[in-house]
Amino acid sequence: MNENELLVNVTQQVPEVEPQESVTENAPVEEVTVEKPVDDGASKKKNKKPLLIGLIAGVVSLCILFVGIISAIIVIGVTNSVDSIDATEYEVTLYVDDVYKIDYTILPQEKADKKVTWEVIPAGIVSVDENGNVKALAEGKAQVVLSVGKKTDVVDVIVKSGPDFQKIFDEFCESEYATVASDGSYLTIDTNPDNIDDYTNYSAYFAIGDVNEALGLPEALMEKMNKTRALDGTREEEFDEVRVTWQYHPDNGLSVTYEPVN
Repeated sequence: MNENELLVNVTQQVPEVEPQESVTENAPVEEVTVEKPVDDGASKKKNKKPLLIGLIAGVVSLCILFVGIISAIIVIGVTNSVDSIDATEYEVTLYVDDVYKIDYTILPQEKADKKVTWEVIPAGIVSVDENGNVKALAEGKAQVVLSVGKKTDVVDVIVKSGPDFQKIFDEFCESEYATVASDGSYLTIDTNPDNIDDYTNYSAYFAIGDVNEALGLPEALMEKMNKTRALDGTREEEFDEVRVTWQYHPDNGLSVTYEPVN
């Protein structure tokens, strides 16, 4: 076989290869786009707006309601407020079984009809009712507290045992012939206070009888007084709660003094 025949034979045995496209370095690469999920943040924001607006509106409504309540409380408090309550007397002296009414003043005057509450400290010396009537129960000292709203006042009450000479004086005597001590420690009646000869103030004489009866003294005492002579000097009788001293002189009349027994 010659050289040309060999070349033809080899050429026939080699399969043909299809030419491939060559990729150049600068050839454009086709981009593949991947679709991203749509961000729903905008929709969430849209959904949150009505909720936020409702929440704000609710808070505002609560604030308005709270301010309204506070304002109403302030208005009611100012409307019902009392400036002061003042008792007429700050110290009272009573005797057991005496009754005394506490008078007071409330300011402003348009609040004068507001309810007053009462309290006794300590209990047992006096009692007090809803109208301020104080009753003396036992010897001692107590305080009666009167209150209206947040305002208070205090009355000191001193309770003594024995006769209430001031009360007896007010009921049976007159100042032209009788004298009562400012502290209630004695009562004196004089049938001839001006020492006029052969004179007797019969109002004073009858007052002695009334006082004896009011004190629960025996009728025999008046008989002793009537029979007293000038030369007898000062005479004295002592009873459960009272001591009685008296003297008589034709020129000076009959003078009687009552004192508590200590």
